[in-house]
Amino acid sequence: MISYRHMAVAFIENNGKFLMQKRESHRMIAGGVYAPVGGHLKDGEYQNPVDGCIREIEEETGLRADQLENIKLKYMIMRQKEQEIRVQYVYFMTSNSDSITPNDEGTLHWIKQSELLELQTSFTTHEVIKHYLTKTTYEDPIYIGTVDGEPSMHFVKINDFE
Repeated sequence: MISYRHMAVAFIENNGKFLMQKRESHRMIAGGVYAPVGGHLKDGEYQNPVDGCIREIEEETGLRADQLENIKLKYMIMRQKEQEIRVQYVYFMTSNSDSITPNDEGTLHWIKQSELLELQTSFTTHEVIKHYLTKTTYEDPIYIGTVDGEPSMHFVKINDFE
């Protein structure tokens, strides 16, 4: 039987740099590579994943909700791993603070935008960064990204038909 895993992550920008976390190698998801801050949604957060995303940001960075601005859902990534469908809500936002608190999930780094594609990341994180930096603007609509077996990522804008 297929199960579902819902996650929310954030690309947080401050003065041209993005906050990325070099995840501890023992972590189940994205272990040993750079990833945006975020994690699993809890019960009650599925209807409004931004709440889970902000909770994760506060837990992993010490940044408070009042230090986050221009929060925008840009991507919903879907992929199947064995008998699990993973749904990841990807937010982009700015922070008026670059002061962060260490956590036990990895080491936090502010990375220049021009260096993001050089980081060792998961396939899906790399493809989201590449798409965002080359094909979108902050104002663009939300994209659905799906991964096939090649692997390759396919992006489609969500549009209302009415």
